[in-house]
Amino acid sequence: MVRLVLILLLVIAGALVVALVRDQRGRRGERIDRLRWAFLHGTPLAGYSRGGALEEYAHRGGMRFRIPASWIVETEERAPPAAPSSGRRLRVEVLQLEGPPGGGTDGVVQALKGLKPEGEQSIEVLANGNVLMKTVDATRSGGVEQVVYSWRLGRAVPPRGARIAVFRLSLPIETAPDVIAQSDLATVDREVRSASFADEPPGPSVA
Repeated sequence: MVRLVLILLLVIAGALVVALVRDQRGRRGERIDRLRWAFLHGTPLAGYSRGGALEEYAHRGGMRFRIPASWIVETEERAPPAAPSSGRRLRVEVLQLEGPPGGGTDGVVQALKGLKPEGEQSIEVLANGNVLMKTVDATRSGGVEQVVYSWRLGRAVPPRGARIAVFRLSLPIETAPDVIAQSDLATVDREVRSASFADEPPGPSVA
């Protein structure tokens, strides 16, 4: 009888653990869904720069944009410093694509979709003719769950090419909903929209 009671208690405890894990995963999924919807379809907060004045950064791939002075830009050529930074770290990569399916704006849209064919996304043709695609992904880095916000800014290059700049900002999932984090996202969003491509960018092309 005692053994039967112990077995029943173990079964109940196991069921409770499974239910708890499922509940935590469900809550995590709901939080990510809310963050994704706010980023892709919501209205950004009025962006401001906690690090002081904005400074212009010129990427060797032919892209100019502004970031807060205290932030760090990470590129494929520029390794991040060993010491932690007090500001955000913005990952930037510039690609030159040859021969997307179609030319002009439609070709850029198709090229952007090809870079991220799965998952929810928002695509917008900006007033300056550039095309902006935004996505959100969840990952784990250093034991901390992160939300990776991505902006992919594209511009047509005649006759059928496309230039793509990819901006990524990772935030801990626990602090991503905070006002400061959301304001920083709004700052990046605003500056990406006003970023400019050089007419003749250096560097190799990506087929």
